[in-house]
Amino acid sequence: MVAGFVFLKETFPPRIRNTETPTDLTLSMNRAPKGSRSRERDPFSLEFLRWLEKQKDCTFFESRRLDRKNFRSYLFVAPAHIVVATSLGEVESALTEVQRALDRGSYAAGFVSYEAGYAFESALGTPFPSEIPLVWFGIYRKPIVFNTRSGRFESGWGQYRILQKQFGNSSQEIQRACAIHPTASMSEEEYTRRVGRIAEYIVDGYTYQTNYTFKLRFDSLEAPAEFYHQLRRSQLVCYSAFLNAGETTVLSLSPELFFRLEGSSITLRPMKGTAGRGKNVREDKQQRMWLKESEKDRAENLMIVDLLRNDVGRIARTGSVHVRRLFAIERYETVLPLTSTIQASLRKGTDAKEIFRALFPCGSVTGAPKIKTMQIIRELEQEARGGYTGAIGFFGPDRRAVFSVAIRTLVRKNPRRDWEIGVGSGIVHDSAARAEYAECLLKSRFVTERSEEFRLFETMRFDLDTGWSFLPRHLARLRSSCLYFEFPFARAEIIACLDRTEREIRRTKGLARSYRVKLILYRDGMLETEVRPLGQLSPIPRVGISDYRTNSDDRFLYHKTTNRRLYDEELARAVENGWFDILFLNERGEVTEGARSNIVIKRGGEYFTPPSECGILPGVFRSILLRGSQPRVCEKVVTLTDLQEADEIYVCNALRGMIHVTLAPTITALGA
Repeated sequence: MVAGFVFLKETFPPRIRNTETPTDLTLSMNRAPKGSRSRERDPFSLEFLRWLEKQKDCTFFESRRLDRKNFRSYLFVAPAHIVVATSLGEVESALTEVQRALDRGSYAAGFVSYEAGYAFESALGTPFPSEIPLVWFGIYRKPIVFNTRSGRFESGWGQYRILQKQFGNSSQEIQRACAIHPTASMSEEEYTRRVGRIAEYIVDGYTYQTNYTFKLRFDSLEAPAEFYHQLRRSQLVCYSAFLNAGETTVLSLSPELFFRLEGSSITLRPMKGTAGRGKNVREDKQQRMWLKESEKDRAENLMIVDLLRNDVGRIARTGSVHVRRLFAIERYETVLPLTSTIQASLRKGTDAKEIFRALFPCGSVTGAPKIKTMQIIRELEQEARGGYTGAIGFFGPDRRAVFSVAIRTLVRKNPRRDWEIGVGSGIVHDSAARAEYAECLLKSRFVTERSEEFRLFETMRFDLDTGWSFLPRHLARLRSSCLYFEFPFARAEIIACLDRTEREIRRTKGLARSYRVKLILYRDGMLETEVRPLGQLSPIPRVGISDYRTNSDDRFLYHKTTNRRLYDEELARAVENGWFDILFLNERGEVTEGARSNIVIKRGGEYFTPPSECGILPGVFRSILLRGSQPRVCEKVVTLTDLQEADEIYVCNALRGMIHVTLAPTITALGA
């Protein structure tokens, strides 16, 4: 009996090896994406992060979301000395010391806490005390720089090789993410009361917009390296950072640029206004349209743009301040933020202290007007913000610098296990407190709803006589998921991979006439195909019903991904029971789909399938049925009673078409 064969990622020449049984054939043909030959594998692996976690006073910055400006990673180790300010009186002298180090040809990398801004304006009074430094910078000779786009080190290759001997390059699996249940420092009731006070200040003309924040805290057994590695794999942002700063560990996944300095040119990109992601491309488009037309969010963004234009104008050459891009919508793992870009030319001789004095803290995390609004924040917030809403980044001696706004940032005071993360939103005259509180919690989802690393895939049928079934529909669905999750979609390479797979299938004549081909796409563009002969079904297969309920808000239900542990485990249980598939119900008790098929029921001569909003995959064969094929199928919510009282039950997928099934006897008895 032939158990099947698998084509894995393609390398040349192909190699054939035996696997578990003599009749199992595995053919590996692994091919790297174009232009990747001689590239360094990711040098900043989990093993590296575990090593980094144990180092003192080191800083690491990386861009996981590549664009024209952000494609390098910077590692700073072994500082010559540390510059620290723990009181307001030390802040300006610390920044002056940083500038002296830059003038001597050194680099400075670290963070500035929100409360350091009180040092630049006496009218602000005294901030809440903070457990972490107001200013912390390591002074380094130079960084190790890795160009992610080219896959090569630009500097520090020799130093990295020396460090690599300490952490090795063995492949160690990351631990599964632990569940996180944060505790909010402020209840919704208390939040509503304080937002009401802000509304009074707005009516009285003291503030136009106040960025009001609170903290979420949680304990975690995960080590910082494991935690950061989990976060960075799913949060593809331009300004990721891992800082071991004395007794403080900072993990930042910020998407917001505070400022970028390139010679005399400075760029600011405030982020204000947010919409949540949809569950698919269509819903994303709806959310983008809503955000684009949201007067509230546009007004918030414009207020901050005007504030930052005024701030940077204090250190810019006359007439050089320009808004280059207004109301751009960016896309991240869980949110769609509204951003604008401001550019200016700095006056000659403007140093690090003057830049921070003029700009810090960023107006997007205070509100407008800045000074009075910061006073209101001091009155109504309950504790120091600390690293949250501060700035994280580095200065170079060549008048180059990159600093992010420290949002989506976790801070831990070592050696404690408890982390804190700040969340907030901009309060304006028509803000609804309940909606603002919900927006704050939405912004914490990148921590509380971490997704494991996953791949996209399509399961297709190939017949020796007729070739590929429904290939255009499979590719269209894959492309849609690629757009949503920001995976590369190279149609020509996918077709070439399938062509090679077809040639290998035909080369192994006699194994079968029909095959199940699983095409797997990795986030880096790697392709993998798994091929197995398509076996025969029993005359009328049985299906069971899972005891577990799905959540229709889970976006992964709407895409074909490897993040489907529940489905895989339940399908394995179904197969053990002799069932073809196992069916699921959602949180509302609505029938949704099977682990490997969609559901169709027949009642009174009509055919129905659950609508997509119940939480189902847009199946290829289901889409054909809905587009007018025979039998004509309509969408309708299906309950367990509907299922049990149906005249006929079918499941369908692209491999088998439409299959008449019956409920397992135990299921029928359960509903009796």
